[in-house]
Amino acid sequence: MGLAVAGSLLWWAASRVPWTDEMTLHVAGAGGESTELVLEGKLRGDWRSEWTIFDLEVGSLAADSSLGGTLLADALRSGGAVYANRGGLAEVDRQQPDLVPVQPGLALPVTLRPGMPNAFRHLDPLGITRAFGFVLLCVLAIVTRWWRLLAMSGCPTPWITCLRLTFVGLFFNTVLPGSTGGDLARAYVVVRQHPERRSGALVSVIMDRLIGLVAMALLASAAVATADERFAFLLPWTVGAALAMITGLVAFAHGGLRRLLRVERLLSKMPQGRRLLQLDSNIRSILVRPGGLLFALVFSLLNHVSATAAVYYLGRSFGSELSFHDFLCVCTVANTLTAVPISPGGLGVGEVLFGSLFERAGSLYMLGVASSFTYRLVMMAAGLMGGLALILPGGGALMAEFRAGQQAAAAGD
Repeated sequence: MGLAVAGSLLWWAASRVPWTDEMTLHVAGAGGESTELVLEGKLRGDWRSEWTIFDLEVGSLAADSSLGGTLLADALRSGGAVYANRGGLAEVDRQQPDLVPVQPGLALPVTLRPGMPNAFRHLDPLGITRAFGFVLLCVLAIVTRWWRLLAMSGCPTPWITCLRLTFVGLFFNTVLPGSTGGDLARAYVVVRQHPERRSGALVSVIMDRLIGLVAMALLASAAVATADERFAFLLPWTVGAALAMITGLVAFAHGGLRRLLRVERLLSKMPQGRRLLQLDSNIRSILVRPGGLLFALVFSLLNHVSATAAVYYLGRSFGSELSFHDFLCVCTVANTLTAVPISPGGLGVGEVLFGSLFERAGSLYMLGVASSFTYRLVMMAAGLMGGLALILPGGGALMAEFRAGQQAAAAGD
């Protein structure tokens, strides 16, 4: 089911992405209204330059077009090449085709939309390097947060062990997104080291994800609240999600409310009641320690800001001109919804959300899809570093433990 959803969403995103280069002319009509004229062709060189040459498809201009008597029609008759930028079109000098014109010969708003192959062809490799560095910073923040939560759960584990297990878990979650329980599998490995604190190890992973979601909802609310009207429609949802999660955690930890609702009695009567009571006790032991929660929250915020920086540099490498604040709004909202287990690893969900939010922010849908997909590839590259841990000495035993942890997670043990 998850793969079917992912495939459907990826098809939807791909159907909205231009695969050939396009030039949209915003032509003013007789009544003052603006109409869009979309012409297909091929962008020559980097489409992000001040001026670029656009080779038009011959016959792409209708005979009765209002632009029939302009240089656009002349260019089509003479080979289909025009200079283009946001302010208009200019004629290409056949004697000196590399010269950049000073003034446009046809002044009107122009939008250049490169096809997906063209966008990847001109991707700045420096952006990928920067994105990979920020992804590694994300992983280090997650490792430190989990290391602290393990200690709070009564399962003290060396930081280097948490690093190794987190990278292996990332390998299972990104390189093998169809597999279940990458995060629970790393908890299973920790349980083998602390068999007397099995529920504590499991709770550390649950709280790791939950605190991460709370931090992302808070960051999304702050980003959207300080943004302009483009993101105003998101504010009720982000604030509502943040308040709901915080209220739930406070209510869960509040002794008086728990006694009023008879939480322990209800849990004891449920199937696996003994295990549920152990989990409940471990969760409360974390929630009543504000210092540890603040520590985890700070590193969660560092994780999300670093993830935004990674997508920001990827988007800028593709040609997006959105600000970092815009990216913060887009990434926190999209990543919060992508965390909902609709498809394996959020595949397809992220691409649709990023594309739609990029478009809402005034950028191109294609740039959002390209940024999301490339971020997924960068995360996969980081996950492959976890695969290296499986071929080092002791990697075989670690792989067997992770496989056993996956089976246990799938069976609900």
